[in-house]
Amino acid sequence: MMLHFPDLIFVIIVFAAHIHAASLPLPSTGSNTSSLNTPLLNGELTCWDVQVFNRRRTRLIDCARAVGKLPYYHLPGEFHNAGEPDVFSLPYTVRYDRCEITISLDPYPGRAASSWLAVHTAASDIVFGCPNVYAPTAETGGELTVGIPKNVRVTVERARGPIAVASNSTADE
Repeated sequence: MMLHFPDLIFVIIVFAAHIHAASLPLPSTGSNTSSLNTPLLNGELTCWDVQVFNRRRTRLIDCARAVGKLPYYHLPGEFHNAGEPDVFSLPYTVRYDRCEITISLDPYPGRAASSWLAVHTAASDIVFGCPNVYAPTAETGGELTVGIPKNVRVTVERARGPIAVASNSTADE
């Protein structure tokens, strides 16, 4: 299955927006809030192997659309996996067709300072930084860590289970 013209245009627009967002400076915060003075992305990009039967890689177009479903808050906060549920509660999963993006927190220390903008940028970096354009459907997949310390894990991979079933956060509409 080849990319159709509208899908190709969508990928180009998302890629251009990704390039533009990556070139923007970090937002400044007032004197009464903390500021992230380190790079947004401080982990190493790991791409899944490009093999014929690698079941972790998935269609690039589905992943580009899944990235668009992630929250896009630019203010920094503290991601956590315990306590009161709020906008920074993890794990968080978003899915579009055969692509699943999971944001999870490594257990130690259980908290990390970052922003949804950093997560969004990391997911885009995985989608557009790990492509196999020679596959019949242009495949992608991998993982990257963000946050201070670098323990917010962003994973892009093939969705598990039936496509119509929602994960814990957002599913196809």
